[in-house]
Amino acid sequence: MEMKTLLRFIKKVMACKQWLFRPDMHRPHQFGNTTKNPSIIQWRITMIRLTAVASAILLATSAQAASDNNSANVDQNGSDHTTIITQVYEANDNSAVVNQAGSRSRAVVIQQSASNNNANIDQDGESNNGDIVQTSAINNGASVNQNGASNSGSISQTNQNDSNATATTVGDNNLNTIHQWDGAENTATASQTGNNNDLHLDQYNGTYNSVGTVTQLGDGNTSHTQQEGSDLNLQATQTGDQNRIYSSTWQDTYSGGQLGRDQQALITQTGNENELRFKQEGNLQNLTVSQTGNSNDMLAEQSGSANDATLSQNGVQNNATVNQSGTNAEAITNQIGNNNALNLQQSGDLMLADVNQTGDLNTAGVTQDGVNNTAVTNQIGNQNAVTSSQNGTDQTASLTQYGNLNSVTATQTGERNAAISFQDGDANLITLDQAGNDHSARITQTGLNNEADLGQGGSTQSAILAQSGSDNLATVTQAGNDNSVDYSQAGDTNTANIDQTGSENIMTGYTVGDDNLVNVSQSGELNEAVVHSWPGASFESEVALTQSGFSNFAHLDQAGTGHLVTATQNDSSNYIYSLQQGSDNTATINQGSN
Repeated sequence: MEMKTLLRFIKKVMACKQWLFRPDMHRPHQFGNTTKNPSIIQWRITMIRLTAVASAILLATSAQAASDNNSANVDQNGSDHTTIITQVYEANDNSAVVNQAGSRSRAVVIQQSASNNNANIDQDGESNNGDIVQTSAINNGASVNQNGASNSGSISQTNQNDSNATATTVGDNNLNTIHQWDGAENTATASQTGNNNDLHLDQYNGTYNSVGTVTQLGDGNTSHTQQEGSDLNLQATQTGDQNRIYSSTWQDTYSGGQLGRDQQALITQTGNENELRFKQEGNLQNLTVSQTGNSNDMLAEQSGSANDATLSQNGVQNNATVNQSGTNAEAITNQIGNNNALNLQQSGDLMLADVNQTGDLNTAGVTQDGVNNTAVTNQIGNQNAVTSSQNGTDQTASLTQYGNLNSVTATQTGERNAAISFQDGDANLITLDQAGNDHSARITQTGLNNEADLGQGGSTQSAILAQSGSDNLATVTQAGNDNSVDYSQAGDTNTANIDQTGSENIMTGYTVGDDNLVNVSQSGELNEAVVHSWPGASFESEVALTQSGFSNFAHLDQAGTGHLVTATQNDSSNYIYSLQQGSDNTATINQGSN
């Protein structure tokens, strides 16, 4: 080849090299999904080899003096091996060691413009490819170890100090690709054991003191990760078959990864066909994910500062979506069983959400927006449903379900509201709505097919409801200030409708028996009603009480069967006392005027 032709060839190849290692050329919009286009990876490897050839020729023909104290050791055993080692540009104390055993293996090592670099490629098998490129860096180390057939490994470190990348592959048709670009003190370690595994780990521009460790054990696992920022840490372990961990690299279309400063991610997958997509943006985020079982799916995203997420799935086909944005938010989720689903959304500061699902086909949706809100959800059983929404400041909600087919919907808007619900049984329903400030609510259901509906508006409302038995219905509405309700139902098919409007109204009592009806309406101020069946149980009895005005008081007792009381008090300073025992008694009392 003539010298002019040779120089033109070198110039073209080196231009391709500059285009190849531009960081923006590794984005999804440039290459797309290389899992569907493996020729892209092969093209990159080919370009690396051409670059190495050009560098070798350039070294042989250049008038520049070579660097000192470089060392290269090559051992080849078999046929069709190819080894290209290039160490150029004033780099001192470089070392490259290549060991190949088998047939048709290739190794390319390029070290440029740096001191104390080390590159090691060890291949044992057939059709293996190993590529290491280290440019403009000091004290870097790169090692590719492959044992099997048709493996491909590529490590590229550019403009980084004290970086170390290690890729180890044992099995068939595995692919390891590690990129570390600008930054310092980065470490990336990838290990694959099995067949048809795929792994891409990128630590991008501006990374500093980043650590990424990925281990895959099994067949057909896939991991795409990205770290960009400072002091980032990623550790992922996959054990089983067809597990997936996605974030954004130039190989994948999902926009995720760790972007920002001081991020931490610890990921463990054990089983088959589990999938995780995650993104962390901002500063000081911490993510811990554990997936055990088969076909579990999780999406985790954090943005803001100092958020923490601990997410666990154990079973089959569980689904979880967690999104945190703000500062000092914490999310804890635990799914044990099959086909459970949860959606957790947090936006604001000092949030805490804790969701635990044990059983099958449970669903939970938790939304928090504001400051210092807390939501705790526990589901034990099957086909239970929880919807919790908090918007405001200092809200607390604790929702617990034992049994099957129970449902809770809790909505809190305002400040310093507290809600507690407890369900033990099947097909119970709770609807709780708090709007305003300083409300408190506690609802307990034990039995079957009970329903409680509580609405609180205004400020400083208090409600305690308890239902035991079957097919009981309680509806409570509070509007105004400082109203309180404490009522319980024991038996079957009891109904209570309580409406409080005004200030400092009090309703207390209980119903024991079956098919009883209680209607109480209080408006005004300082009204008080006490309704209960005493000393025994009541059956098919009815109470209707209306109080308006000031300082009204009513005390109604019924025991027996078929009682009917209708009491109306208007104006002020009224008092009613009614006690009925036996059967089919009727009392109608009207005091004052409308």
